[in-house]
Amino acid sequence: MSWIQDNICGGCTSSEPQMAPIDIVIEERMERQEYSGRTAEESRNRVLEIWCKRWSENRNGKGKWTRTLIKNLECWINREYGEMSYAMSQFLSGHGCFKYYLHKVKLSDSPKCLYGYSDADTVENTLLECNRWTAERKVLYEKLRALKIKISDLVPEMIRSPKNWNSVHTFMETLIDAKEKEARRSN
Repeated sequence: MSWIQDNICGGCTSSEPQMAPIDIVIEERMERQEYSGRTAEESRNRVLEIWCKRWSENRNGKGKWTRTLIKNLECWINREYGEMSYAMSQFLSGHGCFKYYLHKVKLSDSPKCLYGYSDADTVENTLLECNRWTAERKVLYEKLRALKIKISDLVPEMIRSPKNWNSVHTFMETLIDAKEKEARRSN
């Protein structure tokens, strides 16, 4: 199976920005059929170039949060480790169990943090601010050997090493699991 077949999705706002937007892949396949002189590696590079350009231009405004986290799409795509998970996709998209998102899609009466620490239960609030997650955050900072982390540094820190990836991934899994359990209890 080719790189392109392994890496397609419906759009560049996918919470798994490991997959090229389908329209870019289709265009590339059509060109390749017409001009069969292009190698698979050349096709991959062309798709990646178009995709990175679209990513940086924020073509339709969707996926703003994901682009805030993943500034360098090429580094993200070319990393050699780190599987995506349900929790990771929620953090990267800002969707899922975050009350701000649930309120926006009319699945919650309020966007407020369940723990009363913020008017908006967002990914950023959960990751960096909410006092409910102080102990978990402290463990993450110790594993990353950081005193504190800014949201713009989270993904670069994750992709620095498999150890860092696993530390951030575990942190996200722990938070999502706890948030979902606590939300069910409060309903």
